[in-house]
Amino acid sequence: MNNYTKFTITLICSIVICSKFSHGQEAHLLHWIESVTGLSLFQKDNDQITITIDPTEIYEKCFSLNNKQLVDYSFKANQAISFNIHYHLGEQIKYPVSERVIASVSSVFNPKSTRFYCFMWENNSKVSTNLDFEYHIRMDLRAQDNRIPVYFRLDKGKRNISIVDQSGKNLGEVKVGDLIHNFAFDPKHKYLVILTSNAARAVQIYALATLRLKKIIVAEQAPRFLAFSKEGEFFALANEHSDVIDFIDMKHFNPVGSLAIPFKPIALSSSDVENQLLIRTEKEILNVQFNPIKLLKRREKIPVKFGDETLLIDPTEWCFAHGIPHPLYSPPLEFMNEKGLLVTLPLANEQSDLRE
Repeated sequence: MNNYTKFTITLICSIVICSKFSHGQEAHLLHWIESVTGLSLFQKDNDQITITIDPTEIYEKCFSLNNKQLVDYSFKANQAISFNIHYHLGEQIKYPVSERVIASVSSVFNPKSTRFYCFMWENNSKVSTNLDFEYHIRMDLRAQDNRIPVYFRLDKGKRNISIVDQSGKNLGEVKVGDLIHNFAFDPKHKYLVILTSNAARAVQIYALATLRLKKIIVAEQAPRFLAFSKEGEFFALANEHSDVIDFIDMKHFNPVGSLAIPFKPIALSSSDVENQLLIRTEKEILNVQFNPIKLLKRREKIPVKFGDETLLIDPTEWCFAHGIPHPLYSPPLEFMNEKGLLVTLPLANEQSDLRE
């Protein structure tokens, strides 16, 4: 899921929280948002769902999937029910799994392309149907060219990064030593970039295929935020104590320039538009260009689509939920996720490079 989509999801969820809905109404609204946007707002790798579908009603569960993933799924209903897996292509609806009337299924779904897929049940009977649905999303190792999915996660001291497989087996670690402020993979998953508290070793770039240290970049102030251009040709660095954004090229790992902005940054976010960067400040969202470096637009607004209507929303606006003010967009701290950041690595790493 890209950062622009995360902007949208966070905004949608915040709008729901800041609106006055009952629990049932809120759940209905979230389901409506999922159905009209194709987004699963709380997508998980696996889940068990029990739901009652009233007569003539439908239930959908939608996922963002790519052709390197598999979905193990099964369901059981107390009576035969209409089931299909579909996606929307313009005004057309395509059915990779055709509609069937059946009471139970246990199967594996292999998406053929990257898009939003919806598992849908329709109760055409005159009585309510109880449905138990279970799924597990996993990487298709056959499609990974001898690669395995692994998680990179901070250790308790936040000075090293542990590498574990999906079963929880420890495969090794990246020994950094300095306090880690942030880390991320480039869009092509060739490099791991780590930001530390040590200005002399502020930016550390590792080749993911071997986990060899490729470059150390010195900084006057240790950066805390980074974001890549869409194609991964550049990345930007920022610190909440400085109003200067630094830019690094990924070809030679060298600084290529900097840009002074009107306010100190709170977060950086990659844009869906190539060569552009979104910068969150306390006052406004800035749209910046990577190459050549320049400020493109101030007070940027984020488009959020509700049905046929597209709203332009200012992510810096504040709302009050339960009397507590918070911004509609808050920077996600992905690298702090307990599960870690997921990437696929060559199988050879499991036996050699990861343990060095």
